[in-house]
Amino acid sequence: MADITRKEVERLVKRRSPIKEVNITALNLDKLNFEGAIFTKCKFTGSTFNGSDFAFSHFEECLIDDCEMYGSHMQESSFIKCDLSKSDLRDCILIEVNFRQSIMNSIDFSGSFIKDSVLLNVRGDLCDFSFTSLSAANLCGAKMHVCDFSACRSVDLNAADADFTGSEFIGAHLDSSQLQGTILNFCNFSEASLQECDLSRARLLSATMNNARLNASILNGVLLMDAKAGGTELNDVNLDNANLTKADFSKSIFNGSSMNGVLDQDTIYDGAKLEGVIR
Repeated sequence: MADITRKEVERLVKRRSPIKEVNITALNLDKLNFEGAIFTKCKFTGSTFNGSDFAFSHFEECLIDDCEMYGSHMQESSFIKCDLSKSDLRDCILIEVNFRQSIMNSIDFSGSFIKDSVLLNVRGDLCDFSFTSLSAANLCGAKMHVCDFSACRSVDLNAADADFTGSEFIGAHLDSSQLQGTILNFCNFSEASLQECDLSRARLLSATMNNARLNASILNGVLLMDAKAGGTELNDVNLDNANLTKADFSKSIFNGSSMNGVLDQDTIYDGAKLEGVIR
């Protein structure tokens, strides 16, 4: 049970009074204006924030797990080192929001619009980002295993050195993304678009990439061992020093690509187009 009422929370927020180490569990905070609020080490487990406005608010080391935040608006907000596990953030608008070093296990961001936001070094397995817009988001160093990014639309995503092992990217649009050194083992990129991306040194062991589009991307030094990439478009791609051992590129297109130093023992190229390839 909460140690404070909704009216008391609203009064303190309006006065811009910092709120620290307060139990605010299972409280209805729907459509509340949190603009400029400051919370430190507070517990919100099971509370609802549906339709609330979090503009310019700051949460640090707070427990915001199993909460409903459906349709909320967040602009220049920060959730630093918070635990938002199992919370519902569907159909939210998040602009310049900072989630640095937060925990996000089983969080649901599906259908949300996320722009210029920071998810640097976040940790979260089984997250749902399906049908989400991730414009210019920073996920560098994030560790998000078995997450769903299906039909996600992103431009200029930066996820260098992140780990998305076992995640789904079916039909995702990730053009012009920075994915250098990113771990994408066992991920599914079927029908996805990764054109003009930098995937240098990325690891895609046993990844599925059937009918994906990677035209004009950088894949030098990438690990694609045992990948399933039938019908994939790889026109004008840099694959120098890539490891394609035992990968299946049946009916894929490599026209104009650079493949110097490629390891392709037992690689399948049945029906593939390799016009103008440099080896």
